[in-house]
Amino acid sequence: MSQAILASAIGLTRTSVSNIEVGRQKLLLHTFLAICIALKMKPNDLLPWLDETYSSASDEQLIPRNLSPTARASILTMIQKAKR
Repeated sequence: MSQAILASAIGLTRTSVSNIEVGRQKLLLHTFLAICIALKMKPNDLLPWLDETYSSASDEQLIPRNLSPTARASILTMIQKAKR
């Protein structure tokens, strides 16, 4: 799929897709999920290390350490709710 076709499918410009691809632009979670849908792939297909990392790590280890305690607690709660 070309960058232009992907960009059109997810509501971004081709330049934005190019910038994401080379790391000049942050990839937001909702954009990542839109890319997965457009490519008809699961997130784990694009992040193959995720299965191994997630299965061997505690929930707390998956949360970035540079976040505030409040933010870390909120994310931990979301992870735990998602598992239920």
